[in-house]
Amino acid sequence: MNKIFVLLLLFCCFSVQAQKRFSEGSIHYEVSMKTPQSSVVSKADFIQMAKGSHYRSELSNEFGKTITIFDNKEGNGCILREYGAQKIMIPINETNWDKKVGRNENLQFNFSNETKEINGYTCQMASALMSDSSSIVVFFTKEIIPEASGMELQFSQLPGIVLEYKSIKKNIEVTYVAVSVNFEPVPIQKFDQPKSGYRILGFDESNKIK
Repeated sequence: MNKIFVLLLLFCCFSVQAQKRFSEGSIHYEVSMKTPQSSVVSKADFIQMAKGSHYRSELSNEFGKTITIFDNKEGNGCILREYGAQKIMIPINETNWDKKVGRNENLQFNFSNETKEINGYTCQMASALMSDSSSIVVFFTKEIIPEASGMELQFSQLPGIVLEYKSIKKNIEVTYVAVSVNFEPVPIQKFDQPKSGYRILGFDESNKIK
């Protein structure tokens, strides 16, 4: 009986040690978009960074860059849009943030037994139907546990980190695939909000701009 208890204890310890908590670091995704009208696949890069309650994302392509900075503890941040000579700063609060990341606590995921390896991590497939009728398919790994909520490609219903995300809406398919997961420290300056150099635009007003 004692031997069985020891074996169970060792197994539990191994499982805990095998999991990594993503409290600080960065995840780099390659982004592709397909549309029925174009045979050319649009490409972009998306990087998520975390440092405790601090979050930053960078979405960049050949036309420019969108940076999002948010402090989950303080409940504030900003969206920076840099396209050519145009530099816009959109201050955001917690309500704006929830709208931006499309947080949906009632989202029902269907879990599949299908798995794949992404960047060295074993990932399980899950799918869901969003409130706007778009469908999503994700592959998440239980080997990495998010330290805090608030990542743009993350859902609280999933017991791990999303390393592949695919959204399909009106025949437009957008896919994010992680190409690197880095646990190296991120400089705190990365999460500073600019004091000048940007035209200020309200959150609701910015959503009206196509």
